Amino acid sequence: MSSANQAFTDLLASVPADQIQEFKSFVLSKLNAVGSSSSSSSSAAAPADSTPEEAPKAKKAGGKKSSKPKITPDISRREEILDAIIESLQQALPVSALSPDEEKQLVPPNHPDYEGMDESNTVHVDNFLYDETAVDDLCDQGKIPRNYCSDCGSKNIVPMNFISHSLSREVCQWIYGAVLGNLAANVVVDVGSRLGGILYTGHLFSNAKQLIGIEINPYWVGMQRQVVDGYELGDRVQIVQGDVVDHLNILENAGVIFLHNVFEWFCSVEEQRNKWRALLAAVKKGTRLVTCPPLETALEKVGLKLSEVLPTVQKNKINYPKPKKSEEGDEFFEDCREISLYTVY
Repeated sequence: MSSANQAFTDLLASVPADQIQEFKSFVLSKLNAVGSSSSSSSSAAAPADSTPEEAPKAKKAGGKKSSKPKITPDISRREEILDAIIESLQQALPVSALSPDEEKQLVPPNHPDYEGMDESNTVHVDNFLYDETAVDDLCDQGKIPRNYCSDCGSKNIVPMNFISHSLSREVCQWIYGAVLGNLAANVVVDVGSRLGGILYTGHLFSNAKQLIGIEINPYWVGMQRQVVDGYELGDRVQIVQGDVVDHLNILENAGVIFLHNVFEWFCSVEEQRNKWRALLAAVKKGTRLVTCPPLETALEKVGLKLSEVLPTVQKNKINYPKPKKSEEGDEFFEDCREISLYTVY
């Protein structure tokens, strides 16, 4: 069975995200056909006291359905599901993981952090889809450039600027496992959920009561909903389309809110100010905010001060992982150090 399981997992990973639902229907139809043709012989051959290894437990008569969030018990199986989701997204998206409108409109923000960046020296690569090794492979294959010439025609070659709009899967798993802890009573909201990586990882690696993604771009809303439907994550994952300022009621009910580079690449400075004010005014006492970069930094970039916009917030200590090698060369360690945690009081 193990070889058959692996073969099916590999096949599932090769199916593009927008074809998952169709593939699922195909597989179910084949399984139903096999089941109906062999049910009589298999039932006769099986001993009366035998129980299939994967068979679900029967419900007790009159028993209440458990409200406890379902988490796939086998950690390796959860990893396989996340692998399959990521590979299906890789199949469906360009290497840049930008939507069609972003390919034309997305430009570096007017801020010293991005000074000198433009189309000639900046590459978008999504960290949720491609880790450091995968990016090296893409460079080796010539799919993305590693360096650019800063002086046309000279030998002054410098590394490209790599930009990601998502957290890596490893960082997402670390946040749920080492930073947030028990989420059984919490609604988790990701503002600007994009590909949905925070939501899928939360479904597979946390006991969060519910995970909600708020996304303004209809392209990413459609992509996320295809994944949620195709991998049957809808029991706890919900995708809401729209501007976060039009869905402040969702933030009011959140126990945890993710804010990862949420506005600066996609809104003018004035728009960012308005959204930050509205968003932070809506969060309730006890809500935890997971941010990258720190709230202070994000607000300072648009001329706001955290002490003025949200004075009732406290920054929490995080036990960051120790680097496996020198800090400068450990991308996972560096990415984790960029995460901040706050609690509203």
